[in-house]
Amino acid sequence: AQKATFDVVAQFDNAPASMLLDIPTVCTLSVRSRASIYRHFQAGELTPIKVGKSTRVRVDDLRRLIGGA
Repeated sequence: AQKATFDVVAQFDNAPASMLLDIPTVCTLSVRSRASIYRHFQAGELTPIKVGKSTRVRVDDLRRLIGGA
């Protein structure tokens, strides 16, 4: 059986709004550094979601940030 994969970078516009992205993916999609993403967390412009020890960001939040809405 082949596992279905979703390339969020290539298909960002079709990603579910509630999908969680890891920080390296957020950096790639937003063309921002890791430090910049953490500044957005501190400014309240992005909401960090903790999953175990890793930090994630909802697709919807990232769309709002990069769309300026």
